[in-house]
Amino acid sequence: IDWLDTQIACLLNERMKAADQVGKIKRTVKQDVPDQSREMSVLNQVERIIQHPILKANISNIYREIIQESRTCLLYTSD
Repeated sequence: IDWLDTQIACLLNERMKAADQVGKIKRTVKQDVPDQSREMSVLNQVERIIQHPILKANISNIYREIIQESRTCLLYTSD
């Protein structure tokens, strides 16, 4: 479990780095940061992947928090 937790933390870190880059690009091209259709697509994809019944019931809430943190990166990353 410790190894898996480390992997999850590393992947979340990579996701935030990617959000930093996307934020820079969106600001350069003057594109709105929040993208509801993209966020729904991500939630739907994650929900399809998860198989554990308890996690499946809660993954949307967990991922909404991850998306919210990513959105914060998109909005406030410096150039």
